[in-house]
Amino acid sequence: MFPPDFGTGMTLSLLLVLVTFALVGVYWRLIGNRDYTTVTGRGYSARPMALGKLRWVAFAIVLLYFLVAVVLPVGMLIQTSFARVSASTCWTRPATPSITGGGCYRSI
Repeated sequence: MFPPDFGTGMTLSLLLVLVTFALVGVYWRLIGNRDYTTVTGRGYSARPMALGKLRWVAFAIVLLYFLVAVVLPVGMLIQTSFARVSASTCWTRPATPSITGGGCYRSI
């Protein structure tokens, strides 16, 4: 939407901060004065697990996760940096990345 509605955004962000403070207060009340210690040492060592035939299935799952978590967001950042207006990157009318077409890189 244009122009941006800063008042509504500030109201919603303040509401989110208040809810966060309230939940932190509830957490402190539930935990109280208890101490928690993380125990580590030489007794633990990570050992490789033999996956056998599932090795390539596990690799495909990790690769898919990497694509969704890293490659797609970075690709969208690069694609929208070439766009003249952010609304032109919607799925119905994709932007055409063109350095000569302007956008953010016209002044470079």
